[in-house]
Amino acid sequence: VEEALLGKKTYISFQGVEKAFYVWINGQFVGYSEDSFTPSEWDVTPFIREKGNKLAVEVYKHRSASWLEDQDFFRFFGIFRNVTLKALPDVHLEDVWFKPVLNQDNESGSVSVSMKVSAPDSQNVTAGFILKDREENILVEKSLQLNKENDHLEGTICVDLESVKLWDNHNPYLYHAYVELKAEDGSLAEVIPYDIGFRRIEIIDKVVYLNGKRLIITGVNRHEWNAASGRCISMEDMKWDIACFKRNNINAVRTCHYPDRKEWYGLGDEAG
Repeated sequence: VEEALLGKKTYISFQGVEKAFYVWINGQFVGYSEDSFTPSEWDVTPFIREKGNKLAVEVYKHRSASWLEDQDFFRFFGIFRNVTLKALPDVHLEDVWFKPVLNQDNESGSVSVSMKVSAPDSQNVTAGFILKDREENILVEKSLQLNKENDHLEGTICVDLESVKLWDNHNPYLYHAYVELKAEDGSLAEVIPYDIGFRRIEIIDKVVYLNGKRLIITGVNRHEWNAASGRCISMEDMKWDIACFKRNNINAVRTCHYPDRKEWYGLGDEAG
């Protein structure tokens, strides 16, 4: 185990495995999953040791829910996306929802940030929201102390913005948003970066509008596919596809009944 992971809560994450698999570490059963295209994660802290670990994965071609993934594509089996070990701090952002809103004037907007945080019992945690533009200029800084809700700490930060730059398919402007979590002693526990954009989609008289202007959707269907490596695709494959879309004036993509690699959505945000 890498030194940075020692002594911390450690998870193993499988980003994609067809069709079902069992996991053991050092002869101890860790978990089972049968959802091919969504991540599966387990806490492996009780099972790992500093040296001499053995990870065993048994993959099956078919299982009880195979018919649910009976799409019109070639069936391949095995581990086709990344497998990673990651350590989480004691104070950790379990879930976050950024909600940027573009007002009807197409000039002003607002952002709300809803957070769910795990932390040791009876520890106070402060969450800070920072919004920067493309040039890294700070536009917003706001913080609050999170409240205990069931087994988690929760809170929502809301801010208004007098002027925002719009995101659209011709100019996909993204702001850099950050959540900073500080432990009770004031130390920085975790920083979560995320890019967000301001847009408004609405249907008026059966016509789709983006930011008050009619939107013509020119879409394409796309499977995750490489002629040489099958279901295993790289960042270079995805960037090539995005560039191909742009050359052909395509502004929408259908992802064929299953979640793509998580990086694909970020590339879509950046490309419009």
